[in-house]
Amino acid sequence: MLSLVVVLYFIVMLTIGMVLARRVKKASDFLVAGRKLGLALTTASLAAVQIGAGVILGGAEMGADKGLWPGVWYGFGCGGGLILAGIFAAGKLRTRTGFVPLDFFGDRYGEMRAVRLWAWASNIPSLLGIFVAQLMAAGSVLSILGLSYAKAVIIVGLVVMFYCVMAGMWGVVAADSVQVGIVTIGIPLVVILALMKVGGLHAAVQFASTPFIPAGMGSKAVFLIVP
Repeated sequence: MLSLVVVLYFIVMLTIGMVLARRVKKASDFLVAGRKLGLALTTASLAAVQIGAGVILGGAEMGADKGLWPGVWYGFGCGGGLILAGIFAAGKLRTRTGFVPLDFFGDRYGEMRAVRLWAWASNIPSLLGIFVAQLMAAGSVLSILGLSYAKAVIIVGLVVMFYCVMAGMWGVVAADSVQVGIVTIGIPLVVILALMKVGGLHAAVQFASTPFIPAGMGSKAVFLIVP
């Protein structure tokens, strides 16, 4: 049954890439979805960048080991960072008729190829780290089906590469929306079912009463909350 669910999920992701490839007519469609993303799709995409297999599995492991609050440290850091960016940066970007950070660099330093290239390259270290972490976490999940870890990571990477190459940003945003929807529905459902297994409301209260920063974890808390 689990294998069937995984296969269906991959089919959905690949189908998204093939269907949305029809919307790619020019470079801006591929790179920034024609700059036509609304609030809902943009929100889903930003959330999906930060909330993936690595955060869910890592957060669950940390929460089970150290308590509820350590399990959501990373979520507080990412969510808080996005809120601050929305308050202090989004408005300024809009006033400069910018849609993505690269537009800001272009307006501030001039529309030169070297500036755009530098702005793009400066994002690689952080984004590559997030991407690799997500692939590794997703590969560990897929390896449960009996595949070797290396093969599982390669399969996940190929699926992601396919819908990204086929539909560009449209494919990425559509896949992000599906994934965020699954997380939004699935995580609360899993929490409810898990609490029913271990004591219900009493267990939830006891779990929530754990310290926000357990003894001896002060430095780790700062590192995870402020990425």
